[in-house]
Order: sequence, then structure tokens, then C-alpha cells
Amino acid sequence: IVVIGLLMSFRARLPREYAKSSVSGFLHSITRNSFAAYLVFLYAYLGYNSLQYGLLILLFPLSFTFFSLAGGKASDRFGRKFVPMLAFLTMALFSLSIFVNMVVAEILLGIASGFATTSNTSYTMNSLGRENRIVGSALRTLQGTVAMSIGLSIGSIISLGSKDIVLILVALNLIAATMVLTYKLPVSRERHFRIH
Repeated sequence: IVVIGLLMSFRARLPREYAKSSVSGFLHSITRNSFAAYLVFLYAYLGYNSLQYGLLILLFPLSFTFFSLAGGKASDRFGRKFVPMLAFLTMALFSLSIFVNMVVAEILLGIASGFATTSNTSYTMNSLGRENRIVGSALRTLQGTVAMSIGLSIGSIISLGSKDIVLILVALNLIAATMVLTYKLPVSRERHFRIH
């Protein structure tokens, strides 16, 4: 799945801005899926039954869902570069909360991921002309599937201590945040959305 997905992504001829923002979103998606998979293995290892760790794990996607809409609105209001960059950096920072309390970490990382995903997607899709948006949307879905496969693989092979998952979350989100600095929408599509 990973190989096929990556090959199809590379073959698509879409604007450079789409490619850059897609890669940053892809890296973030890997961290989100890695953390979700890590939670499953961690709670199972700690001896929780399926109902208990199922309820605990829900804190992460619920936080993500509740704040996803806010991420899109914030990027429209405050800037399509500023919001995803801040969200990626916040995701990296909030990763350190794993050392303190896993439940708190789930909520904080879910919030940061919700902001990061929708704000970056907003930029990505606005970097495309109407004629390319169907293909671009399909590729984003494909990248999500590939990121899920990679994330599940990472979550299943890393140690259950906090250090490895934190390093992955911090490193990939910092790279994603750095890539945002290279974003530059064409003037015709940028309108008044600028980094503040």
C-alpha cells in the first residue's frame, strides 16, 4: 500500500505549492497515526480490557474532531501559513506532555492535530485551480491511507516507553512546520490571506 501510494503521488503533475503542503501534511498525518497506534499497544500492554482502552483512546480522535473546524476557520481568519505552522509547532510541544500524563497528552495532541490538519488542508486545496481539485483531493485521500499504514507500522515496532514516540512526534512536526515557511500562494489565489 505504501509503495503504490507513494508512486501514484509522485506521478501526479500538480503545482509545486500543492506538493510542498501535501508533504508537510503527510508527515503530520504519520505522527497522528503513529500516536493512535501507540496508544492501542500501550493500553493493551498495561492490562486494560478492550472496553477500557477503547474509551481511553477515544479522547484523542474526539479532541481532534471538535477542534478541526476551528482550525479551518482560524486559517481563513489569521493566515493560511501562520496557523498550520503554529499548529505543527504546538503538536511538537504538546508531545512532551506524554512524559507527564497520557490522558492529558491525548487531549492536547488531539486539539493540536485538529488545528494542524484542517488548516494545512485549507492551504493545500487553495493552492490548486478548480481543474485540479478533484485529482488533488483524491491524492490527499491516498496520502492519508499511506500515512495510516506507515503510522501503524511505526506504532507497532517502537518501544512502549515514552521516548521513541515523543522523538517521532517532535521531529516530524518540526520538519512540517519548517516546510510551511516555504509556502507561497499565487497572488491571484492568495487574496488577503497572509502570514501575520
